[in-house]
Amino acid sequence: MTRVGWGFLVLLVGLWPVIAAADATEPTKDIPGAKDSPALKRYESAYIVGYEKSAYTDFKVPLSKLEQTDQRDVMNNRLYLPKQQQELEGALTRLVYLIPAGRSPFEVLRNYQDEIEAGGGSVLY
Repeated sequence: MTRVGWGFLVLLVGLWPVIAAADATEPTKDIPGAKDSPALKRYESAYIVGYEKSAYTDFKVPLSKLEQTDQRDVMNNRLYLPKQQQELEGALTRLVYLIPAGRSPFEVLRNYQDEIEAGGGSVLY
């Protein structure tokens, strides 16, 4: 085995305790710098695990179900697109929450739909 090969093996063996100790625990707090939307309250006991904020951008909102097309992306995956969509411009904040164990995505979605409607808004799709 060459010096490079032995060096790699020694490095891999040296890192094994670090790799083996990797822990996939659930977050107990939000990621640094993340903030909730002022428009909607957070679902109880959820944590922010993804956050992105743009001062100004464009964004397409689907207004109908996604349907299979003949188009492919750069990885050759078939694209599913809505027949109806609306392009919006302005500030955009994307939040990704980890919901508590035992709660279904449907339950969380319905909670947000109810909150939007109670505040005088309407669900577009």
